[in-house]
Amino acid sequence: MAKPLCELARRILPFPEGDFSPSAPPHLLISITDGLLVVASDAIAAVAEEAEPSLSGKAKLRLLAWTLADARGAQVPLEKPLAETIGKRLERQAQRVRETLAAAAVGAQEARARARAAAANDAALAAELAATIEDIDACLADKRSEVREEVYVGFHELDSLLKPGSVSSPATPATPSLGQTVVDRLSDALDDLTDVPRGESYLNGLLQRAMEHIIVLDARLERERGVSADLRSRLIVESGRAARADARADDAEWELKERERWLWDEEERWGEATGALQDELAEAQIDGDVLRRRVKELEDELWSLSG
Repeated sequence: MAKPLCELARRILPFPEGDFSPSAPPHLLISITDGLLVVASDAIAAVAEEAEPSLSGKAKLRLLAWTLADARGAQVPLEKPLAETIGKRLERQAQRVRETLAAAAVGAQEARARARAAAANDAALAAELAATIEDIDACLADKRSEVREEVYVGFHELDSLLKPGSVSSPATPATPSLGQTVVDRLSDALDDLTDVPRGESYLNGLLQRAMEHIIVLDARLERERGVSADLRSRLIVESGRAARADARADDAEWELKERERWLWDEEERWGEATGALQDELAEAQIDGDVLRRRVKELEDELWSLSG
């Protein structure tokens, strides 16, 4: 997706006022996900590096907003000031996604290190180390997929841009969605008050304090996300161990049943053999009684002859 977005950005680049014609269907994107925001941000950065003359920071933000709007099928021009405001919002979200993915990677790396350290002192854990590492890697892959596939809802102006004839103006922005952050709302309000020095100064200070507070909250949130990711990794590891233990228990139960069946068979064969021996013994006893009677008869005859 990076190459098509770069090509689209290069088509829009010669129109610094945003007066380019909309791309014809089919459109490049059917939705904007957090993963696509990172790809688009990187694509704009690549196009900006090769641009002559070089692009300013605000120009990059506008190009990002125009590119994504056109990729989604916008039929209404996104005005320049509004494009800059939306570009800030998109770039902030892309940076948040990068930080979340980086935190997940660090959490997985720490989980692997803990697993290897524990396995070094425990033979049972050492035997399961490969499976544990595999579980951690699977958890990381799931986390990355979850983050990248999350649909971004902050581009709430997009609905009006998809319909020909709609009006989009920075003075009357579309109603913010519930997913828009406090910083986004304050940034939009500051852009609307640029011609009121006193209001701009007050709001600028308020925005700065809010951003500092939110930076602290974001750091805490990232730490909590790291802890949650670590707990999920441990849960997956423990679930894997439990599943393997259940499998071993099933194998042991099956082996026990096999041994019990073997013992039953052996007991049956032993009973049959014992019965046969008892029958032979009884027959031998009968034969012995007959033989003793015959010997007695012969002794009596002998005594009678000698008398």
